Amino acid sequence: MDEKEKWIQETLQSVNKPSRIEVSPLLAQRLQNIALNGVQQMPPAPNPIIPWLAAASIALLLGINILTALWYNDSASYDISAAHTVYSEYFDYLETLN
Repeated sequence: MDEKEKWIQETLQSVNKPSRIEVSPLLAQRLQNIALNGVQQMPPAPNPIIPWLAAASIALLLGINILTALWYNDSASYDISAAHTVYSEYFDYLETLN
């Protein structure tokens, strides 16, 4: 049996009998300390720019809404005869059906 076959056989047999690995005492102590004390972390500091971004986005939305309302109010005074002309041009075929 050559080196490669021997290596393959060792690998296949290692799957059959898994052995337990010993934990180093230092790692065991650190894990035990974490379990006993819990993880003590400082909460992340809030980002000071987020409230300003929220305020700016609200101001932008209010500005757009106000401008849209003003623009709509100006364009709302349209001529009723123009609306009748559009209606009569596009829906005149309905009058022939009656």
